[in-house]
Amino acid sequence: MIVKNYKDLDTTDDRRYILDSLNHVFSIVSPSLAVNNKSHELSKDMDESKRIFVIGFGKASLSMYEGVREMVKDKLSYAGIIVPQDEEVSGKFQELDILRGSHPKLSSLSIRSSENLLSHLRNLKKDDLVLVLISGGGSALFEIPEEGIDVDTFASISDCLMKNGADIYQLNRVRQMMSSVKGGKLADILSPAKVISMIISDVTGDDLSIIASGPLVRTSGNEEAMKIIASFRDKCRKIESIKGIQSAGNPGNHATADVKNFLILRNYDYVECVGNYLHERGGKVITWELGVTGEVSEVARNLTDAVRSMYALFNESFWLVFGGETTVNVTGKGKGGRNQDLALRVMDNMKEGEEFTFASIGTDGIDGYSDAMGGITDNILKSAIPRSELLETLKNSDSYTLLSKYKSAVVTGRTGTNVSDIMIMHYGGKTEGNKN
Repeated sequence: MIVKNYKDLDTTDDRRYILDSLNHVFSIVSPSLAVNNKSHELSKDMDESKRIFVIGFGKASLSMYEGVREMVKDKLSYAGIIVPQDEEVSGKFQELDILRGSHPKLSSLSIRSSENLLSHLRNLKKDDLVLVLISGGGSALFEIPEEGIDVDTFASISDCLMKNGADIYQLNRVRQMMSSVKGGKLADILSPAKVISMIISDVTGDDLSIIASGPLVRTSGNEEAMKIIASFRDKCRKIESIKGIQSAGNPGNHATADVKNFLILRNYDYVECVGNYLHERGGKVITWELGVTGEVSEVARNLTDAVRSMYALFNESFWLVFGGETTVNVTGKGKGGRNQDLALRVMDNMKEGEEFTFASIGTDGIDGYSDAMGGITDNILKSAIPRSELLETLKNSDSYTLLSKYKSAVVTGRTGTNVSDIMIMHYGGKTEGNKN
């Protein structure tokens, strides 16, 4: 069972269905299995290579290595991964070098681990193969800033962008500009070896140049990043300090880098699995393949409008399952994250008498700066929480404190994967006594 506080949360049938669907999806959709399923496409390159190196960075890197281990063991020269510093990792693979990094904020720990990882990849040859296991969280876990940018500047600019509503595209474009290993620059470092990456997407739209800031996908330069810098200049004063390094952002040694990128797992794989689970238990289920993005308050309003329109069309209760990644403008010093914030805002947008249950969860198990993966709300909770308390909570960005108080914060610990967020909603319209 993945949900640690299941008994506290299991107060209605709909809540139970949601919790069971989460336990189900994380038990059968596995990074290690996704990697293993790709093995037939790697056999030719492995056979032709004299030495194999495996590196990984991101929240799913350990599970991904587990899936590739048997394939590479006969020719393995080095294997190393960077995982979050608070992740519990067993030492079951003696040959695997497990390094630590910080997330979501870059620190010197990540930089030291990244330099350590690359130190094992010097003097690569054309008949070497480097397998790169990439997953969400890699932007902060694997990083070496460009010359002239210190760790504090890099971290504070990234943190300021996140707190002021920058989406993942904006954030990672700026990160690429500040990085010596992102935006395709890692590919040039690994040249002339053959490079194959297996990627788990935590980005809506699955843009490979954005996932983990695109270490193996070349960008066309820094023009886009400069526009983003200009738009956040007033909110993030320190961002002006990186304008001088724009010329360093264009990777050079393109001709000799031999790279194949494989997307092996994405958000919709999890959404579809949850949808199928709920469908098997009866009732109407709708899944959205296109991920939802935007500021949480806007997403909450649009979602509540959408489910009312869908109910008017179907004239029956239904489940809605979708994914995506919202943004939050942090206005207080409380504890929480975008998923818990969204769960509360959806509840606030619902009217008295509407039957609903809504959960928003981060698939990595950690939502923002809290111990929860997300939150679950319903019409019963709406009746229990004074609106004044709810509004004060949202003002202080303190969603975790409120949801924990009312036993509605979903706690799992780290899941060993990251495909962004999943939202699950059951909507039943207005109750009989509230249909006017």
